[in-house]
Amino acid sequence: MSLDDPFGRLRQRDEAAYQQMRDRLRDAGLTEPATIEAVFRRARRNALLFAGAVALTALMLSVLAPRFAPLILAAAALALAMAIKAILQSRRLLGRLLADSGVGSAP
Repeated sequence: MSLDDPFGRLRQRDEAAYQQMRDRLRDAGLTEPATIEAVFRRARRNALLFAGAVALTALMLSVLAPRFAPLILAAAALALAMAIKAILQSRRLLGRLLADSGVGSAP
């Protein structure tokens, strides 16, 4: 029993997310470590493009509607935080998948 996760709910949720990602990659025919790393690179590139688009849109809207700038910037910060969380989780899951497949190196 851990103080961070006394009932094991986070561990169960993480395991379910890992199993789901592994099954989806396998169903898509992505079983080679090189192709899995390519998927991660594409996902990271897409996340960076999303972050740039969110930041640019937030800045343009803040200039066009300065009265709502705090609300716009808060929404942009929330969207960026969600994107960062998703990319970090995918990095962790793909690293585990690569380690389980015997490659042993995280992307």
